[in-house]
Amino acid sequence: MEPDARRAWPEDPKVCAMLLCDYAHRDPATGKFSLLGVFDRIHAKQFPAAHGPFAIYLNLTNLNGSYNLSIQVLRADDESSVGETRAAQSIVVRDPLARVEMALNLPGGLPLAKPGAYLFRLVVNDRSIQDLVCSIAGPPPAPAAD
Repeated sequence: MEPDARRAWPEDPKVCAMLLCDYAHRDPATGKFSLLGVFDRIHAKQFPAAHGPFAIYLNLTNLNGSYNLSIQVLRADDESSVGETRAAQSIVVRDPLARVEMALNLPGGLPLAKPGAYLFRLVVNDRSIQDLVCSIAGPPPAPAAD
């Protein structure tokens, strides 16, 4: 292969940050993100339950090409699908040293059928890049009767 030959596919991005939060806002004047209510576990009083609207914040680097991003939400025990969200449009970046920040808002929330671990899987150009685990806990067990 010639020294200057280019790859047919873009490099996989590297994840610098992947966080769940109640709300992500990008200031239009500064471009800075503010994340409200960062979490990695959810407590439900009963099941089935639903977690209200939330966002997934991403900070990526090593981008050099065109990328289609999605987040798959899966139950960790059997990887059954709970939902999915996609970036509204492809992302094109030609500087692998640049940091790219974005937030994917899930205004419909998240249905929770039962307690356990849920995976938020970042998929880029149909390739799994990284999983984020969120623990879903139910109410504490009732005290044993004497």
